[in-house]
Amino acid sequence: MKNLNHFLLLMLFLSVVSCKKDNITYDEYEIINLFTQQISPPIPPPPPDFKNWDKLAEEKRLKMMEEFSKKDSIEKSKLNFTIYFKDSLTALEKDFKNKLFEEHIGFDEFLLKEIDDDLTVSKKIDLKKLKFPPNIKVVQNIDKESSKWDDTFLGKYWVSRIIFNSERTKAVVEFNQICGHLCGGGSKVYLSKTGGKWKIIHVFGSWVS
Repeated sequence: MKNLNHFLLLMLFLSVVSCKKDNITYDEYEIINLFTQQISPPIPPPPPDFKNWDKLAEEKRLKMMEEFSKKDSIEKSKLNFTIYFKDSLTALEKDFKNKLFEEHIGFDEFLLKEIDDDLTVSKKIDLKKLKFPPNIKVVQNIDKESSKWDDTFLGKYWVSRIIFNSERTKAVVEFNQICGHLCGGGSKVYLSKTGGKWKIIHVFGSWVS
């Protein structure tokens, strides 16, 4: 009997640990996947080096522009790409609610939404539960400070903690991307749940680089 009690306690402990390991809700995963499935290449290539352009022969100029044009028209289906996707929903600051656009129809209730202490800490994501386009691979071992151009690296992405209304039928979240030096941006995204599915209602740019 004693061994049975120990076994039951062990199973209870393991179940609690398992729940804590992945406490992202179904709604949150569905919302995150709305963003991940829309990540699409290609991003524009860097412009050709126009240094000493006037001194280049006409044939050289045409060749440079032809190569640039080919690079710019690469179809995403013919290449594989990589991205860095943060493996947690990032914490919100207490003043996040003051940066929302609550005046838009249907989201007035967020005007009085306080940022709970729980939302000020990050929340781990199971990347295996995210859905990306088939030609995009998620990597976690890149140099996060690197700004070196890479034709097949689309950028670094992260999603904030998600604010829900009390009925969990509306939500607000921030989606961010950095695609290189002075290249990136973030948006506040408003969503509504209709017919059991989350849909994006409004998107407002919150920062740009």
